[in-house]
Amino acid sequence: MYRNTLLIASCSLLLCASRCAAFGVPEPVFVIEPDNYADGTVLNSISPLVTLSTGAFSDNRPTFDVVASTDPQDASTGAKVFAHGGGVSFFNSGRTFRMDFPSPPRKVELDYIASGFFDNLYLGRIEGYDTAGNLIEVDETALLAGGQFETLTLSAPGIAYAVAYPPEDSFGDFDFLRITAPEPTGLLLAVTAFAVAAGRRSRAGRARTSIQ
Repeated sequence: MYRNTLLIASCSLLLCASRCAAFGVPEPVFVIEPDNYADGTVLNSISPLVTLSTGAFSDNRPTFDVVASTDPQDASTGAKVFAHGGGVSFFNSGRTFRMDFPSPPRKVELDYIASGFFDNLYLGRIEGYDTAGNLIEVDETALLAGGQFETLTLSAPGIAYAVAYPPEDSFGDFDFLRITAPEPTGLLLAVTAFAVAAGRRSRAGRARTSIQ
C-alpha cells in the first residue's frame, strides 16, 4: 500500500510537470513543510526530488537524519522546523542542512530563522555544488535579529547538492523548503529512482516480518 501510494504521487508529480512544460504555465513548486508531519518524523526521503540529511565534518557529508521538530518560537511558518536526528532543531557551521538532488532542480528556496543568541545579528547561507563538488552558487540573507527570517535561494543550472547553514549563528533554524521541479526528463529519472527505492524498502520490510 505504501509503495502504491508513492508511485501514484510520483506519477502525478511527473504528469503535472510535463503539462506545465507543454503549455507554458508556471513550473510546479513542491514544498516540504515540517508542519505537515508529526513531531520526530524522519524526512530524509519524503520527496523524490531531494534527499535530506544533516551534514557534518569538514566535507559536510550526510551524517544524521533530518526530522520535523516542534519549535513554534523559531518557525517561519506554523509551529515546526527542520531538525537533525534526536530533535535538535538548530543548525550551524558544524551541522549543516544538506539537500542531494537526483536531478538538478530549477530553483531551491529555504527559510533561515535567526536565533538572536546574545542579542546579535546573524545571517544564513546556502551553497550549491555540482556533481564534481565544485561550488557554483552562493546566497546569503541580510543580517537578522532573533526570530526574523529570510528566504535563501539557489537557481543556477547543474546543482547536484546544496548545504545551508548560518556561519556565525550557533542555533539557527531552517523551515519551509520549496523546490521548483527539474525538466520533465530529469524528473522522470528522479521519480523512477524514488519508486525503485520505495520498492526495495517495502520488500525489506516484508522480509523482516516473515523472519520474525
